[in-house]
Amino acid sequence: MITELVLFDLPKGITREQVVAGMRERAQHWRRCPDESWRQRIRELYGSEPVMRHFDTRLVVDNVLEDSIEPTEV
Repeated sequence: MITELVLFDLPKGITREQVVAGMRERAQHWRRCPDESWRQRIRELYGSEPVMRHFDTRLVVDNVLEDSIEPTEV
């Protein structure tokens, strides 16, 4: 499993709530979206070039769900 961290600057005046609402709206699309089209969407919406970082994730600890997720080897 990987963790992908997407970093980009936000335009002045946008609220946290607006950003979170946009992420929720796009979450399903993100799972199916090729990298370049997602980058273009961020450029169009926020006027910023996204930087993506990938990490090999061996264990996820979810304190809200009080559970851990450990990927099985393929």
